[in-house]
Amino acid sequence: MIVFPMNVIVNDQRHQYRLLSMIKSWLLLQCLFSIWPMFQAFNLDTSIPVYKFGPKDSYFGYSVAEHIIKQSPSQLKSVLLVGAPRTKTDRIRTGALFKCDLTTRTRDCVNLYVDPDNSTFVENVDKEDQWLGVTVKSQGEGGYVMVCAHRYVHKGADFRWGNGICYSLTQYLDYSKSYEPCRGRLVNLAHEEFGFCQAGTSGEISKNYEILIGSPGPYTWRGTVFANNIRRIRFNSNYFPPPTLSKYEPKTQNKKIEIFSFSIRDDKTWYMGPVIEGKSPVSKYSYLGMSVASGDFFGDKLIIASGAPRSNGTGQVIFYNKDSRKIEFDLRGILNGEQFASSFGYSMTSLDCDGDKHSDLAVGAPFYYSGQNGGAVYVYRSSDLSSNNFDKFSKLTGKLESRFGFALANAGDLNKDDFEDLAIGAPYEKSGVVYIYSGSKSGIKSRPSQTIEVSNLPSPLRDIRTFGYSLAGNLDLDQNSYPDLLIGAYESDTIVLLRSRPIIRIKTSVKGNMTQIDPNSIGCPDDPSSKTACFSVQPCFQFLGLSQNLASFSKLALNYRIEAETFTGQKYYRVTFRNALDQTPNIVEKTLNLDYGYTREYCTKEVIYLKEKQNIQNSIPFKLSYSLQQNVPRSPREGDLLPDFNDYPILDQEEAHRIFYAKFNKDCGPDDICDSNLVLKAKLLKAQRKESSTNNNYTLILDDDNIILNISLINKNEPAYDTFIVIDHSPSLSYVGRKISDDQVDCSPSKNRVRCEMGNPFTKGKTDFQVRFNSYNIPDLERELFIKVKVETSSNDVSDQDNLVEINTEIWRKAELELTGVSIEQTVRFGGEIRGEEAMKFEDEIGERVNHRYIVKNHGPLRAKDVAVLIDWPYQIDSGREFGKWILYIIAKPTVTSQNGYCILDPRFINPRNFQKIHDIVREKRSIFTSKIRDKEGHLLETAKLSCDSGAKCVKIKCLIQNIEANKTAVIQIPSRLWNATFVEDFAHFHHVTIQSTGRIKLDPLFNIVQREQDDIVTIVTEAYPDAIHKPPQASWWWYLIGLLVGLIILSFIICVLYKTGFFKREKGYSKVDTDS
Repeated sequence: MIVFPMNVIVNDQRHQYRLLSMIKSWLLLQCLFSIWPMFQAFNLDTSIPVYKFGPKDSYFGYSVAEHIIKQSPSQLKSVLLVGAPRTKTDRIRTGALFKCDLTTRTRDCVNLYVDPDNSTFVENVDKEDQWLGVTVKSQGEGGYVMVCAHRYVHKGADFRWGNGICYSLTQYLDYSKSYEPCRGRLVNLAHEEFGFCQAGTSGEISKNYEILIGSPGPYTWRGTVFANNIRRIRFNSNYFPPPTLSKYEPKTQNKKIEIFSFSIRDDKTWYMGPVIEGKSPVSKYSYLGMSVASGDFFGDKLIIASGAPRSNGTGQVIFYNKDSRKIEFDLRGILNGEQFASSFGYSMTSLDCDGDKHSDLAVGAPFYYSGQNGGAVYVYRSSDLSSNNFDKFSKLTGKLESRFGFALANAGDLNKDDFEDLAIGAPYEKSGVVYIYSGSKSGIKSRPSQTIEVSNLPSPLRDIRTFGYSLAGNLDLDQNSYPDLLIGAYESDTIVLLRSRPIIRIKTSVKGNMTQIDPNSIGCPDDPSSKTACFSVQPCFQFLGLSQNLASFSKLALNYRIEAETFTGQKYYRVTFRNALDQTPNIVEKTLNLDYGYTREYCTKEVIYLKEKQNIQNSIPFKLSYSLQQNVPRSPREGDLLPDFNDYPILDQEEAHRIFYAKFNKDCGPDDICDSNLVLKAKLLKAQRKESSTNNNYTLILDDDNIILNISLINKNEPAYDTFIVIDHSPSLSYVGRKISDDQVDCSPSKNRVRCEMGNPFTKGKTDFQVRFNSYNIPDLERELFIKVKVETSSNDVSDQDNLVEINTEIWRKAELELTGVSIEQTVRFGGEIRGEEAMKFEDEIGERVNHRYIVKNHGPLRAKDVAVLIDWPYQIDSGREFGKWILYIIAKPTVTSQNGYCILDPRFINPRNFQKIHDIVREKRSIFTSKIRDKEGHLLETAKLSCDSGAKCVKIKCLIQNIEANKTAVIQIPSRLWNATFVEDFAHFHHVTIQSTGRIKLDPLFNIVQREQDDIVTIVTEAYPDAIHKPPQASWWWYLIGLLVGLIILSFIICVLYKTGFFKREKGYSKVDTDS
């Protein structure tokens, strides 16, 4: 977290910008530090580990310890101690402690048989599943060893007490003494007293030679810690001394001391934490004693710390102070966990991570959970604990469900910087992971300096599981002056020892003028003929303290590499090197051969060329890396000697990698701060602001597939560098493109964001452009869209109140639907014999066909979803009784021609009498014409109407069309028969009967469809006429004209024939008549 002094008063915009610049720089550094572990490696070597395999299914590796047998100052023998609590001995699973030598052999571990009673069958004792090896601890070089079996049982005819037992061993791994702190204590109330102690669940040998035994079982699993001396001292002896007395032991005048086993004069008193209700600091089921540690946490005398992972729901750590004048410990303090069920206190270890020579405490909470983090480790510094500042800590977190913090160990000072480092196991992350966190003057560092995964190990270990379940460190087992780390993987019955490689300490730096690079210049002092801007840098390094272990080295080959920009994860780079690699112009690599004794600073020079002048507001980051060029150690075959890591040193990784920056000279005034003033405006085309809306809330009717956003950006002041408009939008919108008069704006989409580059720099002026989205993928049920438009710049925007526009739009879809209808048989007849239902067998005996057809058409422009057509169908006469006479009898289920449509109708109304289908027999028609006319007296003929609101019972038919695209139709067919008997009985004297069904469109309001409703309802009419005699209708005048013309033609034809036959000729001529006679 970045913290600024409270007395800093920001009273103008320029100071605000400087503050923001500081924050931006800090955020960039954090970004770069987040990728640091990718290239920073520590000195624990994973290529040639020492690894051992134990008996199958023995839980070999459940606990581990490093130990050194010190026969003399020059005779040291390093061994690995491994607990295997499920090992079989004499046909039962008693558990075992194994000793493994530092060899390349993988199955040379031997069972130490620490139990002085070699028989597994002892009267009043049950060693079956006692879990010997559940806890293994070593005091270190020349110190004592302890091993425990927390399920060790004392039994009798009517009792079984789970006391637990621990054994101490001399430095030579010979049996010394057994410890049963709960034996002989009150057991009348069984588990409510000391009946199930489970002593040895955890343990430690303190610096003042006290054995500490964690026992989570006493008093209903309230738990406690027991303490006892592990040795006594006799003065004035000539024997070789054991490990140096700690500062907590009484000082003696004679340096010669001798170690003896316990005798009758030794202090055999068991000291313990209080367990009685009211005196114990924890409640029942707290499991106090699940972990234990010791150290001068409060800066004075030795303090005992014990974890109670279920106490208070969150877990607690109890600090005890031992007073030899009384049996029970005094309470010194309590640490509280911060999350329920996180098991705070499940594991712990002491270390000096800040180099103040006092013990700090690391506490594991492996079941901690927060978002994507799982497991936590809390580190408390002694300086805070001594001032009772128990709420101050550093928290490290792991990955989800990894049980990060399940195992903790003091790894020692791995890199020789005078700060002890912390090893943390996460056994359920992948196949298991171990993290190394470095100490520093300010405490533990927040990021791991090394991450060790199973995939980093040689192939024989790639399949192991629960790697990191147990840890032990802080001992130099291969005598190269660097501590090594032992790791257990009990599910695979495997242990792995990672040895540390020696470190060559160096100091690195970068020189050169990298703060005022002119992007518009040509050439530079080291290349004046260059046609582009260039500048030079000088990477320098210097050897510091030289290790005596590396005295055999006379020369060293040193590789160095400089990479510009791409190491941060970005794909482009703005500069190239003169001596760059062929395929990567932004990277330069060289090898230097130097004398190992050369202690003066050594520098080289590299010329760098500016590739393009864009993005000059931001500095150019470079990464400088140094590494040793040396042979890789060969993996030994089983039985070979281990490689000497003194022959394979590595550089100090904190100095071997360095990040530096090159900054540009910008035309933004003498202070190099660009004060721009950007004004952003954005509005959706065709969107209407909602009434009484003070925010950017709109309504938009979609009438095509395009949504257009109008954007206007104005700069009223100095140039704005790295100016972008960022458009965040609803996921259902798809970016199509942008429209602008020139190419100044370049937009690129990525998922739910469009990023538009506005030019670099964006000078004083105004730019208008459009961004077009496609709405085709908007789900039918989506009713709102959001669009957030903001402008970003690396320059100082003196007024940023108008740099953000948020648009929330309610969307409606325009789809003009029309419902029409037609009766296929507009008129039908009824009459003849009346037949009852029982007398009929076939459909055609019911009456004539009546088919109503409803047509739904979508005139667009958009599709309509889930269109429902509700049809009221007249099926019976409304006589006031439950069942009436049939009107239109539905003979089959209504259908929809559209593939995604169907009708819903109660099956009781579909051919309930189960009439059979048959081809229609054409009913004999009488030669009667019907018409709607007045009779001779001028009276109107009587008609009837049957509809849902006039004399008929109706049934509701619901037809659903799931999707109607624009300019498509769907047809609904309802097949039925006119019930002839009903009409003959009730309507024979009527001129005709009008039968009506009505349909209407109903849209689901969830889909926000807007349309005209005037054409959403239609009524279909069928007229039924009785069989009766009617006068023929008068013919139209043109029939008479046609008849006249036909008669004239026939007459003309006859005349023509007569003429041709001479009918009109006379045989005798005309005689002249005498008129004078």
